[in-house]
Amino acid sequence: MEQMRILIVDDDEAIIALLERILAKDPLFDVFSTTRGLKALTILDHYSFDALICDFALPDLTGDEIIRQIKKKPHCPPFIMMISGIVKRLPEHPTGHLIFVKKPFQPDRILMALRQEYARKYRQRKQAGLE
Repeated sequence: MEQMRILIVDDDEAIIALLERILAKDPLFDVFSTTRGLKALTILDHYSFDALICDFALPDLTGDEIIRQIKKKPHCPPFIMMISGIVKRLPEHPTGHLIFVKKPFQPDRILMALRQEYARKYRQRKQAGLE
């Protein structure tokens, strides 16, 4: 089974630890993390991910800025989940799905969204004859 590579970006290390602990329980997920938006953009210059889970309000970049910047990246994740305590209108995702999750979030909501994205990707690959 091919793993789903996920990049978590949040300035709150407790949130990162919680998400890593939740996702580590499922062998489907291969998780990487950083606490800074600029570092995430650098990582996305060199590596591809299936999903990005990102805090909307980081100290160095906002969620809007991150989305604008990743549109230019060769490895733009097809699935982006923005997390925030404040509901914001999100820009369109240039090449995939973008969802918003309000803090405090339910871990099951995160898992369900990631599994749905994985299933969608698997169906697309199967239809294209790649599976």
